[in-house]
Amino acid sequence: MTSDWAGLPHHLLSLVFERLASPLDYVRSSIVYMSWHGVAKANKKQFAKMSSCHRSPPLLLIPTGNKNIWRVYNVMDDKLLDLQVRVPNKRFCGSSGACTRETTNFKVFKLDFGKCKWIQKKTLGDAAIFLGDNSTISVLTSEYSECQPNCIYFNFDRERTQNYPVKPHDFGVYNIKDRSFSQPYTTDAMTLLKKMADRPLIWVLPTLQL
Repeated sequence: MTSDWAGLPHHLLSLVFERLASPLDYVRSSIVYMSWHGVAKANKKQFAKMSSCHRSPPLLLIPTGNKNIWRVYNVMDDKLLDLQVRVPNKRFCGSSGACTRETTNFKVFKLDFGKCKWIQKKTLGDAAIFLGDNSTISVLTSEYSECQPNCIYFNFDRERTQNYPVKPHDFGVYNIKDRSFSQPYTTDAMTLLKKMADRPLIWVLPTLQL
């Protein structure tokens, strides 16, 4: 006998949605059936409450080489998502230089507006920085529990000589407290990075909507 999941009573579906662990689970469940989507939209307050407690961490958009098609990589879960997005083919900024470099250290400075000078900081505290040639994002890890505090997630996309583009090569996470580097990227993600077109990666902070 086949279960009629699409015909579950609305009050039972509401209980299911209330017990979901994350906003992403909420959105995924809402598109299973039309009836489920209706119940999910009727419980927007529950979704908003869940979203305020469980925020999605920054994601990395990686160009595939196909026109305007980018793959989504979740660094926190070490997972290349089964998802493609379209990004307009506009001009992107990048670094310039004559040779390939490798990151060996970071120094963090904070601008003192009163004194009009940069002050070197020994810690980011509760913050994490997602750094790239194309985009940079800062978040509080108390609000994004999957992110590591006092760390810099970085990708040095490429350098260019006058006629020769150098592929991406320098990625990782730098822990400011112990001055250590770690490599969070999976084999699948690294394979895509090596094949990617000559366009900088993009850090994005996703917003989930029903």
